[in-house]
Amino acid sequence: MGKEKKMGECRLCRKSGELRDSHVIPDWVYKNEIRDPNGGSVLDLNKMRRSPYAITLPLLCPDCEQKFGRWENQAKRLSTSGKPGDKHGPWLFWFATSISWRNLLWQTTRSPDELSQRTKAILAYDFVAEALECWRTSLLTDQPAPGSSRFRQYLFLVDKEYHLRQSITLGVLNSGEHVFVWSRFSFFGILGLLDAKDQKSLRRSEIKFGDGTLPTANVAPASVLSFLVEIERAELSRVFEYADKKLKPSGDASDDVKGTT
Repeated sequence: MGKEKKMGECRLCRKSGELRDSHVIPDWVYKNEIRDPNGGSVLDLNKMRRSPYAITLPLLCPDCEQKFGRWENQAKRLSTSGKPGDKHGPWLFWFATSISWRNLLWQTTRSPDELSQRTKAILAYDFVAEALECWRTSLLTDQPAPGSSRFRQYLFLVDKEYHLRQSITLGVLNSGEHVFVWSRFSFFGILGLLDAKDQKSLRRSEIKFGDGTLPTANVAPASVLSFLVEIERAELSRVFEYADKKLKPSGDASDDVKGTT
């Protein structure tokens, strides 16, 4: 006997019907990098818990699932053959937006006992619902929705040689200067901005709508990168360039941290 179909409202197009068990992070990441001979894990930043299992939820109808799948296939190719400085198409903007949307939506649907007090405090802000709707509308219409300039996407690249590609990290975080949803997996570290005192400090890592070029260095405010390094412990610290075990400032901005990719 086959699995019983799950029915409900698609969280993207809002049509009622069959729902798929949608992956918060693409299934190919689990198959290719988490389930390898050395083992891998998913790190939930809520309570610093690890799990070897994929995170899925009844989220999308078959048509919307297929739409996301096209972007995921391009991301898969980039993860194996891409390198800093390579050109990319508009799909990367949509892929990053879909990841931030799925991650944040997953956080909002979890039971309270699964969430840290820090996460609960962030999810109580009005900008969380505003970001979810902005990203949903953008993904549905294939056009940046009103408000997209507030809820931008940023990209940091993970070196292919590093062991942390065997892990996934998900969370909603507040560095004090920036509030964001963080998704790190495979070749990608995607930061979906929810609120910021100064958006310009992240501008060199922004994924803009349209064609673009992959960053040649991971550049962001020290407050963001220092916070991520602290949260992810030694794992993330291997991505960024250090000098005497301290974050090394870039030459043209004292509040930035620059790392090689």
